[in-house]
Amino acid sequence: MSFHVVPSISIAYGRLVSNARPPYSNGHVKSPNPLALVWHWIAEGAHRIHVEELSDPSRLNLAPTLPALLLGCHSIHNAIQVGGGIRDARTASLLTTHGADTLVLGRSLCDPVEFSRILDVVPGPQIMVALKMDAELNPFTSESLDVARQSGVRRVLLGGPWQAPSIFPSQRRTIRQFQEEGFEVWIAGGIRYRDTVLTLKDLGVSGVIIGKAFYDGDLCYTDLQSLETS
Repeated sequence: MSFHVVPSISIAYGRLVSNARPPYSNGHVKSPNPLALVWHWIAEGAHRIHVEELSDPSRLNLAPTLPALLLGCHSIHNAIQVGGGIRDARTASLLTTHGADTLVLGRSLCDPVEFSRILDVVPGPQIMVALKMDAELNPFTSESLDVARQSGVRRVLLGGPWQAPSIFPSQRRTIRQFQEEGFEVWIAGGIRYRDTVLTLKDLGVSGVIIGKAFYDGDLCYTDLQSLETS
């Protein structure tokens, strides 16, 4: 069973957000260009990188930002997965055409019609559905999950909170439920402790996505790399 540790990069309006501080020796961002941070994680040995778009789609057409980043990664063999602001089939198609390995879809689950349109242009294996661990599934989200299963989506990302070192029984039950339904479970959202990562691996999750804890120094990526399995 594979297990992956995936560094996360948050961007807004084409630039790194303020808390995305790569662990350079001086502790500061050398460049606001997200591509510089992508190459930093590649140099650290990351095989997969998660990029989260935080821009407000009502104020900015996201098309110029993520595709430009993806084009800058064409010369590498690393997988780049993207999330945030993907609400329609046009954007989804644009991102995969420009090289996105995986699209992480969350808000679009609330619109089963548009979600179905996305799955018409992006194969199910390239989709990861994102759900809040502590949120009740509304009927629209449940309908989208049914569509996802039928379309070959097999990955689900469960968002925090994961700030505690231990995994609570309710969290364990949710992870097991999705695994029993045939999903690969991925975890994101505030992971700060190595023990949390170790426990999640023991529970059979397929990967963890970590951002702020790496930049704040709470976790060390090179240390967690030793936990990865292919």
